[in-house]
Amino acid sequence: MHVYKVTNLYKFILTVSVNLLFISSFLLLTPNSEYESIIDYKNPGQFVSDIIWFIVVSYFITSIVLFISGYFDRLEGLKKLVICFIIQSVAIIVGVTFIILLTDMLISLGGEKPADNWEELKRMLFVAVLMSVFILFVHHGRNLILEWRANLIKHEDIKKKALQWELTSLKLQLDQNFMFNNYRSLFNLIQEDREKALTFLEKLASTHRYLLLNAEVNLIKLKQELLFLKDLGDLIKEHYEGRIIFKSILKKVT
Repeated sequence: MHVYKVTNLYKFILTVSVNLLFISSFLLLTPNSEYESIIDYKNPGQFVSDIIWFIVVSYFITSIVLFISGYFDRLEGLKKLVICFIIQSVAIIVGVTFIILLTDMLISLGGEKPADNWEELKRMLFVAVLMSVFILFVHHGRNLILEWRANLIKHEDIKKKALQWELTSLKLQLDQNFMFNNYRSLFNLIQEDREKALTFLEKLASTHRYLLLNAEVNLIKLKQELLFLKDLGDLIKEHYEGRIIFKSILKKVT
């Protein structure tokens, strides 16, 4: 799978989404009596601090998952998902535990006693691992969609190039048959009428130049095409000794 760049906007959206899901999931798993120990709604300063803490944890989880997923981008399919899940789970458990311990240490330095709740720690780690799985699947799904779009564009480009080469090939085949017939007509004219042969040669050169210059051009001005058709018609009439008559009928479209 192709490695796609992780933009800052993409990482920001993931972090915000994970933060909202993290808080919601954690509160759903927490008894109502313990809500204030997680987010203190009554104290504005503490409430802001709690939200910032969850943002930091969400950013850490997002960064770890994206880094590990990017590191193993050479792998594909289920193997990559399993390896990434195992490694990121261990990294997140260790990292989030460290953040919680660091937070408790800072609380202790502030003169307060940190809450000693192992059930809360287990819920926190469970939700953190759950969020990492969410990010992993979102990121993997994004890469699959981008890969599909890239392959679709590549397929369309190949299809257009194939059609262009087919058209060019048909033009070249026409050019070869056309030149062979006209060289034979020119040979006969040189023996019969040299002035007429010179005029024929000028038209032949003009026509051949037109074919070479427009071999890979799909859109041509009508005026140029009409001049080409006139010279081409004169060459064909000369080749068939006047047995073919061309008429040009143009109607003005209003």
